[in-house]
Order: sequence, then structure tokens, then C-alpha cells
Amino acid sequence: MDDLRLKPSFPKLGSYTLLSDYQATGQAEQVAVLKTKVDGVSLSVAQVNWSHTKTFGQTIVGFCPKQGKH
Repeated sequence: MDDLRLKPSFPKLGSYTLLSDYQATGQAEQVAVLKTKVDGVSLSVAQVNWSHTKTFGQTIVGFCPKQGKH
């Protein structure tokens, strides 16, 4: 019997339950359950854009922070 190997990609960190429903030739149908936890660094954190300009269509908007008085 050949092994079936998968390389799953999960959308975020957390606990997952993987279900596999299969039937080998000449055998009864089987269901396998695997519980797993995805650890690591979350990549879903929004990146901050520190640019002082933003383009909307053909309009460019500039942000210029007001300088405090010293």
C-alpha cells in the first residue's frame, strides 16, 4: 500500500481537527481523525504602512504631521 502524504497550509494559528475518509481496494471504508495544533508566529497581523502619501485612483493625498511648538 502506498502512503498518501499531504502538506497542508492553515489560515491561522490554532487547533484543528483533520478528517480523512478513504477506502482501500478490497477493504471497508475508514475514517481517520487527527487533532493537531498549529503553533508559531502569526503572519496575519496587519503591516503598518508608514508612508506619508496614499494614492486613490489618480488623486495623491499627502500626510504632513503638524510640528509641535518648542
